[in-house]
Amino acid sequence: MIVNIAKATRAVPADLVLMARAFGVSRTTVLRQIVVPAVAGSTVAAVRFAIMSAWNGLLLAEWFGATSGVGWRSRYWYDANQLDGFLAWVLVFILLLVIADLLILGPIERYATRWRTA
Repeated sequence: MIVNIAKATRAVPADLVLMARAFGVSRTTVLRQIVVPAVAGSTVAAVRFAIMSAWNGLLLAEWFGATSGVGWRSRYWYDANQLDGFLAWVLVFILLLVIADLLILGPIERYATRWRTA
C-alpha cells in the first residue's frame, strides 16, 4: 500500500503544485484540492489489493490451522477427495470476494475518483 501511494504522490504534476503556490494557494488547500484527488485512485487500488490479500491469508490460515470457516471446509472436502464439495466452498469464497468488491469497494472507488468523469 505504501509503495502504491508513494508512487502516486510522486506522479502529482509538480508544475500544478508550483502554479497553485505561486497564486497564493495555501498548502492545506493544495493538499486537499490537488494532491489528495490525484492520489485517491491509487489509494483505493492499494486498499483493494490489501483486503484481497488479507482474505487470501485468512483462507490459508483456516486451511492449515482452523476447525471452522471456509478454508477449513474447503480442506475437508479436498482431503475427502470430493471435488464437488471442494469447488462449492471455493466458489463461496470467490463469491464473497466479488460481492465485497462490488458492494463495498466499488462505490468507494467511484466516490473517490468521481472528479475524473468531469
